[in-house]
Amino acid sequence: MKNQSNKGIFRNLSLKIVSLLIAASLWLVVTNFNDPSTVLQVTDVQVQLLHTNLITDEGKVYSVLNDSDTIPLVTVTAPRSVRDTLRADNIVATADVANMTEDGQVPIAVTTNVNADKLTSITASNRFVSLSIEDSSTSTFNLEIETTGDPAEGYILDEVSLEQNQVRVTGPSSLVSAIDRAAIRVDTDGAAGSISTYADILLYDANGAEIPTDDNLRMNLYSVKVRVEILATREVPVNFEIGGSPADGYVLTGEDSVAPRTVMLAGRPSALSGVTQILIPASEVDVSGMAHSLTRTISLAGFLPEGTEFADSAFDGKVVVRVGIEEE
Repeated sequence: MKNQSNKGIFRNLSLKIVSLLIAASLWLVVTNFNDPSTVLQVTDVQVQLLHTNLITDEGKVYSVLNDSDTIPLVTVTAPRSVRDTLRADNIVATADVANMTEDGQVPIAVTTNVNADKLTSITASNRFVSLSIEDSSTSTFNLEIETTGDPAEGYILDEVSLEQNQVRVTGPSSLVSAIDRAAIRVDTDGAAGSISTYADILLYDANGAEIPTDDNLRMNLYSVKVRVEILATREVPVNFEIGGSPADGYVLTGEDSVAPRTVMLAGRPSALSGVTQILIPASEVDVSGMAHSLTRTISLAGFLPEGTEFADSAFDGKVVVRVGIEEE
């Protein structure tokens, strides 16, 4: 009986195996029909760098090469029921600096923060983040001031002052050493009054090209408060009084002159409103006892109305006064 039972089990064995394979195939077909495999593609996935302190703790800095910390394309394959639960922000990409190779390649790992165990596959179009490792360097630069545009007609640019006049830059030695100067830029075009604002700090190389202040370069400040004095202008005549009398037998001819005849003053409108002239007092043009014409160079600096200055910075403030004297 035992032998007959065993023979019954193995009777038509090949037919039974074929039936089992057909049943399994049908199960897969039915399952795939009800929940087919689908694909999700996500572009520009940002890679998070882990354990970067392993670099910075050694007094070094790193920079990402060729935007390799951005994955152009991540492809996820999963059953439709899983695929429908995924969004772009469910894709997680990391690169652990602890696994960095000697040539600065950090392997990228991609997964999802939901249903990661139910994925069929997930692949990234690039596999490594490429890093450049350098010694850290710090330099301090004096801030230069650049102005663009011209103030409104009848106004001039006077003084520009900064709340802070230096900036400290830290980053890879190769980048910091390329910095030639630092500056701020203020637009004064059409200004008819003083300007108080915050201006961004700009970095330039020796060729005058602007250097981007990205994550690779860090500054102790990125903008600075700046005040630009814009003054009104007014052209006024220069006049003078004559003191004393010529020597006996000599008289004033009346042929008097001053050069230049007018000067341009600058100041707040309130300071200029009552100014009609600059008057040189008689004590400066004293002809007492003279037997010849007087020619004298006089500085106007001491006779400027309060709250005013010369509008032309190139003007030294000096005029030449001539008083004619002849024999009676």
